[in-house]
Amino acid sequence: MKRHLLFRLLFLTGIPLLLAMGFAGLFYKSQFPKHRSIYMESGVPDDDRSIRVSFEKENGSEWPDGARNRNGAKYTGKISNELPKTIRNWRIYLEVPENTEIRNSWNADFSIQDGILLIEYSADVNKNIPPETSANFGCIMYTRKNFNPGSLRFEYTYETKMKESPVFLILTMLAYAYAIAAAVYIISSLKIRKLERRESSQREIIEQSLKTFANTIEAKDLYTKGHSQRVSTYARKLAEKAGLYKNEVDQIYYSAILHDVGKILIPDAILRKKGPLDKIEYEDMKTHAIIGAEILRDFKAIPDLSKTVRHHHERYDGSGYPDGLKGKEIPLSSRIISIADSFDAMTSIRCYRQNLTSDEALAELRRCEGTQFDPELTEIFISMIQDEEILPDEIQEEAETRIKKA
Repeated sequence: MKRHLLFRLLFLTGIPLLLAMGFAGLFYKSQFPKHRSIYMESGVPDDDRSIRVSFEKENGSEWPDGARNRNGAKYTGKISNELPKTIRNWRIYLEVPENTEIRNSWNADFSIQDGILLIEYSADVNKNIPPETSANFGCIMYTRKNFNPGSLRFEYTYETKMKESPVFLILTMLAYAYAIAAAVYIISSLKIRKLERRESSQREIIEQSLKTFANTIEAKDLYTKGHSQRVSTYARKLAEKAGLYKNEVDQIYYSAILHDVGKILIPDAILRKKGPLDKIEYEDMKTHAIIGAEILRDFKAIPDLSKTVRHHHERYDGSGYPDGLKGKEIPLSSRIISIADSFDAMTSIRCYRQNLTSDEALAELRRCEGTQFDPELTEIFISMIQDEEILPDEIQEEAETRIKKA
């Protein structure tokens, strides 16, 4: 389940990422305009010394215009581009005195409005200034005597490539990371699925073998036919409801299949006796828990299998057998199987008595809470029956069907 959630997360985050990368790839070589406006002194480079803009009066070129108390002069300008990018669509703004007039200009367009002189690129020349080059321009301007431009504002656009954008670099790194994660996930998922199929096949073989063994034992007593399969189903559902991990649930399920394996050495006369067992017979019957534990002692594929089988007839108050364990001293797996075993025994027909109804069996379980059975687990089991999370009739039919197929 966690792997499926991870895959969905990768899928949902990866799709927009790949779409963004695809969009970026389409415009990988495209250029996008960026606008910049800087204030600077004429002839002084900007802060990062990448652009120098000058607009100054040419020495010795001034002449008087006496009628208007101003002088005419030749003004020349220059833009030096030390950027690694081309300057485009540039403009220069600077303040000029009143009555300033432009008579002639070259390599740029000049205009005056509200005391601001605007110098901008010409449609014919100097529109673009490539890296490591400069643009020259000039004009004849009549203005106040001794006027020399000082500070100015320079605006321009430059074009940046998509591949130079930090966003593109981040997207690229994320795409690589996503591709690596997806590849690792796919490879690991294939390996895990292969292992899961192998593990599932092995579990099926083990389960079939255990059930075959249990059926062989139950064949000694027709009244207990299907008992182990029903008990294992009850026990598994109770273990799941109790919040145990899957490996613990499986361990309890397999242990429940084999909980009565020790009966293989109990005489048929005791197993099939239609009346109550006498004291000696009852003591012989009680040995099946120890016998089962001994038979399964070297069976290591299922953790704690021998211990679980040995103690599934212990009682919560300590009066059970074979070791008289009490309360939580009894393994949890044994306490769960004890409830499942008793419920199925009470609701099944035996050679020595008729079966109880489910309601009668539940009443008996509740009566024995804290003495024979773990009270917390008993309440969980009772609520599962009452809430129809466990359906005894269906489990009975399922067990009979499996026996017929076996």
